[in-house]
Amino acid sequence: MLVSGRPDEAHRQLSAPIGSTLVIRSAGHGPVAATVEGEFSRLQDKGATARRDENESRFVLKGDGRLKLAGETFEIVAIPDRPPVVELLEQPRANLRGSLSVAYRTDDDYGIAGLEARVSDPEIQGRVLHDKPLVDAPRLPLALPVTANGVGEARSTLDLSESPWAGARVSLRLVARDEGGNEGATAPISIYLPQRPFTNPLARALVEQRRNLVLAPGERSRVAGALDALMLEPE
Repeated sequence: MLVSGRPDEAHRQLSAPIGSTLVIRSAGHGPVAATVEGEFSRLQDKGATARRDENESRFVLKGDGRLKLAGETFEIVAIPDRPPVVELLEQPRANLRGSLSVAYRTDDDYGIAGLEARVSDPEIQGRVLHDKPLVDAPRLPLALPVTANGVGEARSTLDLSESPWAGARVSLRLVARDEGGNEGATAPISIYLPQRPFTNPLARALVEQRRNLVLAPGERSRVAGALDALMLEPE
């Protein structure tokens, strides 16, 4: 922002996105006399810069504000930063080797900074579990669309074969985060997390009991009973 001092600029309006940084820099005469009003958050002043006759102050725009500087008044109108949008293009598909294929589309006014799939609310045999799991739910990073701002369509393949949550029915959401830290998410859908295929029935049963113990540690006695039964009759 440059101040020219022309009379017709004594009071004017500017627009800037929320989160923008206002930089007030002076040179030659020490810190400039400036008044900042409204929804600004002041950052730590740099004070003198590499040039001893320069000074600098910085403010982050949080909402509408006003800057009075060198006889001029600038009304600063904050442009809201909308939350990002992410949507599924199709139902996620389980692959034969225990991975999950997810296709999605993103949109945002300034760009996507991060994208992930989150799972929650595991079920066992139709029962929603309320215990705190022994292993946290996987948070699965998704590839951003190959565009300058991460907006567009993309597909990711998520490998869940080593997760103890694999094979459980869960609630799944895709969550996008923009540069301003805002988040947007898809509506939750209920799916089975795929698991790697087993040809050995005993291995399949042991993995199932591991999952039950991880997701419902309060039911460990039931898991212990199932393991005892497997030891007596492993087939």
